[in-house]
Amino acid sequence: MKRKIQKGNPDAFDLAWLDDEELHKLQQAMLSYRENELCAYWLHCLNEQLAIRAGKLRIMPGADARDPDLKQYPISDLHAARLIFRAIGIDFKATGKPTGQRFCEMLVQCCEGAL
Repeated sequence: MKRKIQKGNPDAFDLAWLDDEELHKLQQAMLSYRENELCAYWLHCLNEQLAIRAGKLRIMPGADARDPDLKQYPISDLHAARLIFRAIGIDFKATGKPTGQRFCEMLVQCCEGAL
């Protein structure tokens, strides 16, 4: 039985909550930093969400509904990803995109917790 992720839960996030502008902005940023393993992971997830929205859903290798194990990533990638997501989150805040901002803030906290 799948459990429903509630939008008000501060510990959960569903990529479906991002609007198209937020999703595309995050995808572009992750594409720019795809050499960072953590950004490559999120690029994969964002691409899957775009495929769902485009009606071209397909099973993507390695795609599943679980939290990534951040301990597996190099510390340099975690530091870099933290800065990348912090900058994107600040931009989302400035442009009035609270959902994208929350997503980025959660990822910054996760990176900091794994360091």
